[in-house]
Amino acid sequence: MPLFRDGMIIFSDIAVGEDTTRYLEEIFTIWNQRFNTTTLMNLPRLFFILPSYLISYVLGGEILTKVFVWQLIVLSGLCFYQFMSTFLKKYLQIEDLQKIYTVSILAGLMYAMNPWFIVRIQHTYLLCGYALFPLVIHYYLCVFSDKYNPEQKTEWFVMVKFAVAISLASAAIHYFLFIFLTLLFLYLSSIVLKLVFKTRKNKKHFLLVYLKNLSILSFLTFLACFYWLVPYVLATVTGKMTSQANINVLDTLVMFSRESSALNILLSNSYWWGMMPQDFLNLGFYVAGILLFVLVLFAILRYVGTKPLITLFAILYFILFVLSTGSYYSLLAPFHSFIVFKIPVLGKLFRDPNKLVGVMMFLQGVFVALALIKICVNRKITWVVSSVFVLVLGLWNYPYYKNFFFNLYKPEPLSQTLQEKNKQLTHNNHKVIYLPQAENRVDSARNVATLNWNKNKYSSQIGKSVGDFNVYGTTKDTTFQYEGNKTEVNYLYRYLQSLIDHGQTRKLPSLLNPLFVDQLVYQKQFDAFADKEAFNAELLAVQYGMNLTSSTTANSFYDIENYQSGGGHLYQHNVVTPYGYSRALLYAHLLDQNKVSGLIFSGQQENTLEKIRQLDLTFDYRGIDDLALSFIDKRYRHLPFDHLDRSMSHLMWSKTSIYKSEWDWFLKSSNTSTRDRPVDYSDGVAATFSDAKLNLPAYRLLSVKGRHIKGINDFINEGLFRREILSDNILVQVHPNQKLNEPKVIGVVNAEPPSKIWKIFKTNKFAIEEAHPYAIDLSLSGKNAESLHLKVHFYDDREREVGVAYLSRPDKSNNFSKVKFKTLFVTPRLAKKVSFSVLVDALPEEKIFWWLHELDLYDLGEFKTANKIEFEVTTKKEKSF
Repeated sequence: MPLFRDGMIIFSDIAVGEDTTRYLEEIFTIWNQRFNTTTLMNLPRLFFILPSYLISYVLGGEILTKVFVWQLIVLSGLCFYQFMSTFLKKYLQIEDLQKIYTVSILAGLMYAMNPWFIVRIQHTYLLCGYALFPLVIHYYLCVFSDKYNPEQKTEWFVMVKFAVAISLASAAIHYFLFIFLTLLFLYLSSIVLKLVFKTRKNKKHFLLVYLKNLSILSFLTFLACFYWLVPYVLATVTGKMTSQANINVLDTLVMFSRESSALNILLSNSYWWGMMPQDFLNLGFYVAGILLFVLVLFAILRYVGTKPLITLFAILYFILFVLSTGSYYSLLAPFHSFIVFKIPVLGKLFRDPNKLVGVMMFLQGVFVALALIKICVNRKITWVVSSVFVLVLGLWNYPYYKNFFFNLYKPEPLSQTLQEKNKQLTHNNHKVIYLPQAENRVDSARNVATLNWNKNKYSSQIGKSVGDFNVYGTTKDTTFQYEGNKTEVNYLYRYLQSLIDHGQTRKLPSLLNPLFVDQLVYQKQFDAFADKEAFNAELLAVQYGMNLTSSTTANSFYDIENYQSGGGHLYQHNVVTPYGYSRALLYAHLLDQNKVSGLIFSGQQENTLEKIRQLDLTFDYRGIDDLALSFIDKRYRHLPFDHLDRSMSHLMWSKTSIYKSEWDWFLKSSNTSTRDRPVDYSDGVAATFSDAKLNLPAYRLLSVKGRHIKGINDFINEGLFRREILSDNILVQVHPNQKLNEPKVIGVVNAEPPSKIWKIFKTNKFAIEEAHPYAIDLSLSGKNAESLHLKVHFYDDREREVGVAYLSRPDKSNNFSKVKFKTLFVTPRLAKKVSFSVLVDALPEEKIFWWLHELDLYDLGEFKTANKIEFEVTTKKEKSF
């Protein structure tokens, strides 16, 4: 098994760290000192991770993830085997035990190893619920099914096991919801079927028994889940829980559903993020996947209408299939949008429709087993069918198994310097801070943070995503850096890194005071950031109050001088400010005169006003209203963020988060130079730099058709392609395989250019309307053309540039064949002309080929409307705030 090679598995959410002595602090969050969410929501994870953790405690941290993943694979297969073997014996009343066990093993293998499961290994705790889901359904049937429990007795022991299984499955909060909805569907449907289609002498007695069993089961389940459910609910009600109303939710309608086609869902290939070039899927994958679906279809046609429970399974399979398409199909997109945005609390858990495929895999396993049980009419055929099925299963899984287990999940050996990292930390009661965060080292070309020793061997252009595994693996206390920690910590991390990157501070230790750290570790492990790391190292070398104690190729260790432990009581002179960290550099300079010891952010907490009344304070505000408004309780605030469902500020009012990279991108895109960081209380803000907007739901933006203005023939015939930019390094010619009425422009960038060639072609300026929406359709091909993308320049009537739009590239890989690329933009005010340019991040060691097959411009003016926010608010009237 490749999982058990030497090294660490570090990919996506798998970020345990090389030392696990303090890993459990991320589960027992109510007691740790890292400022993150103080609830016990994650406590069910303890029961899954504990065996792996105890083994890793003896054998070393790198074994934890390996054992945990293997544990989930085995548990998934065993739970499905338990369900399927009992289902075949009791519900279908099949007597051939050898056939039952053989078919159940085959179906269990498929449930434990399939493309969906392999992809989701990176989200290990999601698979906790997946593994136990068949066992929960099994216990449910033992209580409510006439075939399992003919006399409808109260099965107390089974009910207790049911409650415990749900409690453990709650390690994946999504599966707690999936289990609830699935059982609700089965329960209500069973009642209807038995009341309507079965003749019962005493329907009242039947209902009383069903309600009694449900009441007992619900009470036991509540008791079993009490330890995490009550703190979770209280944290949500009191606003202490991490909000899911973040920027990621908005991308659901386009990003999370972009691979959710019907075929991809049926083949378990609908995960939205392409972690490697899509050509890794071979013919065997598609043939095997289709054969397995044929078995599913055969079972559905054979049993639906004859067996009530199987009929319900088929209906549920169809419902999940529809929901799993998300917003991929325009006909179903409004329904998906309603679920995500209009159903309170629960709706946002459906923002990733691919997670529903996990429940579909359970039903698919059931139908495959039912098909096999029908085909295997005797023992000889059973052995033949079993051999063929294992071969088909292997072909289906092989591309994912090869590319994930031997690449993305492949353990990478830690260098000696990384293994000795924790020995460099001074162990005391204080904290260590790691800079930069992985979030601050996201490569813009790949949109992931990648360690320079942990590469995606199949695609350097896509990269191998990684989180801050050092935070989990440190032996010294640190500050948790992800969602769920206190708001001001998120702000501080973003602000500190921004100051270092822009050379704007020599007072870093004074800014670290709010976190009470006495040691800083600067990480030099992120790929594609060597120049920035060297620049940051120069700045850290001139910081006041910091001493470089040791340095390796991966990390530099600094001690913070004059560290004082304590808390708020150490502040003798404090600044109260409603402006977040936007003026923190100024406050740091005031420390030289002993005027300021700390910052208090008004409005960060509801009881801030009471806390600061007894302190020696200096207030910083532009006007009294700024300070007064910052103390208003959250229930009196109406946030535009909550009333938006878009994340495209270049097209309309949209959501963004200030303390994350989206805010920096917004400022850069709008040519805003301010470095101010206003406080958004982790609720996000509404932002735009568009004067008009498209009056369309998000799921229609890329499928809408407008009035065609220009095609590639028009650009060629009107001489709009500029030729003067072409140098000796670029050769433009007619495509050798050009067909009649299919114009193409082909370019070759020779192998002798400078280190980087960016501009491939640019159009001349041509007339356009201001504050007007347009769509561009491109069809591009490229070889060795890395990060091919489009840039749009806007000019006023005097041909002065009034704006630039950086529009997404068609593909992150450097080789692609006729990629369709559609993007939208709204011209800024005063824009009278526009020009397009296509750019490429060239590979200097290769000859670069590119083809422009199609270039079409559409006018979307018929969908134009004023760019304004409208929402209703309810005003609360009280005597005082």
